[in-house]
Amino acid sequence: MLFAESIKSEIKHKLLKMLACRREFIESADTLSSLGVEIRTGNLYLSFCVESVTKTHIQDLCKKLTLEYANGTPARIEIDSALYCIISARTTRHNFPEFHHDNNLALDHEKLVDRYLDAVNFESITDDINRQASALNNTGLNLIARQLINKLNLTNLDSCRRPVRKWSRIICQTWAFNYLSGHSEISALEAVRNAFDIISNDAGITFGSAMSDYISAAKGLHYGCQKIVSRSVFGKGGHLEIRCFNDKHEFRFSIQAFDSIMAFLTIHGESDIVDLIMGKTDLLAETA
Repeated sequence: MLFAESIKSEIKHKLLKMLACRREFIESADTLSSLGVEIRTGNLYLSFCVESVTKTHIQDLCKKLTLEYANGTPARIEIDSALYCIISARTTRHNFPEFHHDNNLALDHEKLVDRYLDAVNFESITDDINRQASALNNTGLNLIARQLINKLNLTNLDSCRRPVRKWSRIICQTWAFNYLSGHSEISALEAVRNAFDIISNDAGITFGSAMSDYISAAKGLHYGCQKIVSRSVFGKGGHLEIRCFNDKHEFRFSIQAFDSIMAFLTIHGESDIVDLIMGKTDLLAETA
């Protein structure tokens, strides 16, 4: 668990170091300028420098905690910069006139830093970080559930691409893609593969090589081969088969695999979608 005073102390140390370096740089630049060597110092606005140091520290902290708590999910800890970028904000700028005298190198650094840090609500920032960290894995699993729902068109229950049951398979239809859309498609497919890996670990069921082979085929597309060849099949006979046609790709799940997906969605906050899906008669009875 993070503590406000600890973060505040760490940022203060960095701000004092930055201000000392800034002063030395400007003084050296002025000396060089008097000797005929022009050095630009226009981007060293005091407010910008102070807020940049704080922003970098908090973002680095969020990245570190994300790696620790996300467990490989796409969830991220993020803090609204408005909580600490208070010197340059239009609504609060007038409260910090001393930070807008950029050429005054005689300012007391200790007082300047304390003035800024005392105005930042570090209790609120640390509470937000701790809250997000504790919920991060669950948040990430819900994001994965949503990615799975979107990719498999599980909300399009009244469209021509709706999930259907055919013999012993549940078929989820997606649109065929080509080389031009391959990059974004591969990113989405890798997220789905990650979801299947998690479901496999939880349910003890393997989806086989279908996704990896399918992604490899997508990565192999080029201008001369804009689409995956029609009638291509990946993972034939496994709990997941992927069949490709000219205008659509089909994810064909065994009943056990589809039940595992529904269980995953239910556990991770998408039970309403599951109820709608399972309420469709064409998923409960075989179709020709």
